[in-house]
Amino acid sequence: MRKYAVAIGAGLVLILLAWFWLWPFPSLWHQATTTLNGRTPNQMHNLQRAVSLLNKTVVLPGATFSFNRVAGPYSFENGYLPDKSFLGGQLISSPGGGVCQLSSTLYYALLEQGFTCQRVAHG
Repeated sequence: MRKYAVAIGAGLVLILLAWFWLWPFPSLWHQATTTLNGRTPNQMHNLQRAVSLLNKTVVLPGATFSFNRVAGPYSFENGYLPDKSFLGGQLISSPGGGVCQLSSTLYYALLEQGFTCQRVAHG
């Protein structure tokens, strides 16, 4: 059985890519997309911030990847702006609002390729 590392790249249109890592030339393995229609300026900023932190992340075979560990903490100090978020089933305003769209898109791209994923819902 061949084992591969996964490299994660993202763009402003939220095209998330999981790659077979065939150094030095990766080939496209799978992508998932979501729309940015209706996003507020703060949500767009937060998505761009999270993308900048995730871009070029490499996950080696057998390793565990945590979206929140790489993109977080969702705070003003880490460059996030306040916008709508869910906490305990309630809609609130908090730094990093909207970033869940990026994590969900990545989650679905990885599931489509048979990765074992654990999803943690909003607090």
